[in-house]
Order: sequence, then structure tokens, then C-alpha cells
Amino acid sequence: MQHCSRFKRINGDTSCSLNKRLRLQSAAADFVMGAEPVGQVALRVGYRKERKFAAEFKKELGRRSKNFRKEVCIGRTVDDLAASCNIAVDSEQSPCRLN
Repeated sequence: MQHCSRFKRINGDTSCSLNKRLRLQSAAADFVMGAEPVGQVALRVGYRKERKFAAEFKKELGRRSKNFRKEVCIGRTVDDLAASCNIAVDSEQSPCRLN
């Protein structure tokens, strides 16, 4: 229990919450960088049920996972969108380059 308290004090969040946030940010980066369907991305980041993934994704990133690419990429640079979603992407390899 002492480890959990120390982790939260240092990182500002529990290890479970931090892990979930990082997984969802990884999924957002996948949506920006590739064309994988939502279900495949959900499985890759550890969600067995697409519905649960979709609910957690919307809660964390404020957008529905199935519309994320279309809503976020249109008319924006990859670097701008990465910053707004707090994700890291390689702008040279993203199919989202629309500028």
C-alpha cells in the first residue's frame, strides 16, 4: 500500500489510471498514424470489448473513437493535432498530413 501512495504522490495519479491513459493515448496515436479499424486498435491496447474501449476513449479524449480520425485530422497539421490530444506522432509517416 505504501508503494501506491508514493506512486500517486510522485505522479499525481494512480498507476492504474496512468496505465489506462497511456493506453488510450497510444490508441489515439494509432488512429492518426494508420488505418486500422477501431476493434483492432482496441485489442492492441488491451481492451477485449470494443464498447468498453469506446466509452473509455471518449471519456479520456472527448471524442468518439470511431470518428476520431475524421474529426481530428481534417484541416490540421499532424503536429498540431498531436499536441491537442497530448500524443506523440511521427509527422513524416502519418496519413493524416493534410496541409
